[in-house]
This record gives sequence, C-alpha cells and structure tokens, in this order.
Amino acid sequence: MNKIKILDSLPKSTYLWWGGFSLVALLAAVLRFYHLAYESLWMDEIRQVSYYSKPIKGVISGAASQTQPPLDYLIGWGLHHLGLADSDWWVRFPAAIFGIGSILLLMWWCRRFINDFTALVAGTLVSICPLHIRMSQEARPYTIFIFLALLSLIYFSYAWTKNRRS
Repeated sequence: MNKIKILDSLPKSTYLWWGGFSLVALLAAVLRFYHLAYESLWMDEIRQVSYYSKPIKGVISGAASQTQPPLDYLIGWGLHHLGLADSDWWVRFPAAIFGIGSILLLMWWCRRFINDFTALVAGTLVSICPLHIRMSQEARPYTIFIFLALLSLIYFSYAWTKNRRS
C-alpha cells in the first residue's frame, strides 16, 4: 500500500476532527441554504433592502435610523452595486454565510480551548438549532453579531492565554 507520508505523520484523531468538522460545516450550509428564498422578504427586510440603492451616506444614516449597525447595510449596498440585490436569495446570502461562519468559529474556539469532541458536539447542536437557522435565513444583521462576538471571544482568549504565559 502506498501512503502519503504527510498523512502518515498525522494522528488518527486529526483525521476524525477534520472529517467531523467538514460534515458539520456541510450540514450547516445545507440547512441554511435550503429554502433560503422560499418565503418572500418580510417587512423589516424590505425596509433594510430599500436603503441599498441609496448613496453610501444614505445607507449609513438608514442603518442608524433603524438602530442597526451599518455593516450588514454596507454589504447589501455592495450586493446592490453588483446587481445581486434584486433576488431574495442574494439578499439573504450574507446572513447565511455569517451563520455558517459563526458555527465554524465556535467549533474552532471549542477545539482550541476545550477539546475536539466538545467542538463537534457544539457545532452540530448550533447547526441544527432552529433559531440559528432562522436567523441565518433573514436579511438582518443577527448572524453578523454572532460571528463578530465569537471572533472577539477568540481574540480575547488568545490575549488572555498569551498574557498568562508571559
């Protein structure tokens, strides 16, 4: 049997981790992209999308008038200028991507600071969580907040462990 030497040097648990990570990522993507544009936009989504065609200053002031952070509105503004904001699917696409990304960040953090098994269980549970799926299918900034909160947690954890080692 010819085996690749690099793969032989990896422990078996690494194969299991990356296999499980890939399966959870695939599950998260399938559940978030399935029926992404099944329902038409809701009133709050329509209101948000109505700001995308305005100049960038209008987009930021529109986000402020809705007491929302402007990042989601700016992403939508970019989609509009690419000609993609006419489709409900593309308007909701960033939320799905940030939802999937938040699951991947959660699993990465759990693996780094707890263990592989906990990371896979946490990722699987959030992947099938109906509330998270729902938030990932709305053209609103909910999943961006979750993604950025987890990213902040990761940076804080690294800073904390680095500070303790010094």
